[in-house]
Amino acid sequence: MGAENSRNNGTIVANNELFFQEVETLLKEGKKVTFRLKGGSMRPFLRDGDVIRIVQKPYDQLRPGDIALAHTDLGVLLHRIVAINGEQVHLLGDANRQQELTERRKVMGVFDAAWRGEKSLHLNSVTMRTLALYWYKIRPLRRYLLGAYEICRRLRKGNI
Repeated sequence: MGAENSRNNGTIVANNELFFQEVETLLKEGKKVTFRLKGGSMRPFLRDGDVIRIVQKPYDQLRPGDIALAHTDLGVLLHRIVAINGEQVHLLGDANRQQELTERRKVMGVFDAAWRGEKSLHLNSVTMRTLALYWYKIRPLRRYLLGAYEICRRLRKGNI
C-alpha cells in the first residue's frame, strides 16, 4: 500500500513499518496498545480479526509461553515464545512449524488481552497456557488438527 495511511469504514489502515514504529514508541512510554490482528499464524488460539492488547514487559521477565510482539528477520511478528537461551528468544506461531529467532532486546511487548467480537479470550490463564504448551509439543500432528478444526468451523457456520 505504500507509506500513506488510509481510512476505510472508520478503520485506519497503515503501512506496517510506520504502524509498528508507533506501537513501539507507545509501549516504551508505558502505554497499552490495542489493535486488530491480521494473519493466521497464531491459529487456533488467535485468529485474523481478533482485537489484541500488547503491554511492555521487562526483558528479564520474558518466559516461554508468552505471546510476544518482536522484531525478527521476517519483520515484526506476534508469535509465542517457545524457548529462551541467554539473550536469544525462539518464537513460533501456533499454526507454524518453523521457529524464528530474535533477541530479548527486540521484543517490543507481550500479549495482555484479546477479544473476538464481544467475547474476551483468556489466553493467559493457566489452562490456556497449558493447552498452548501441549499444542507446541504435538507439532507434527497440528497440520491435520488445524485442517479438521477449519472444516468443523465452516460446518458450524454453514459455509460447506
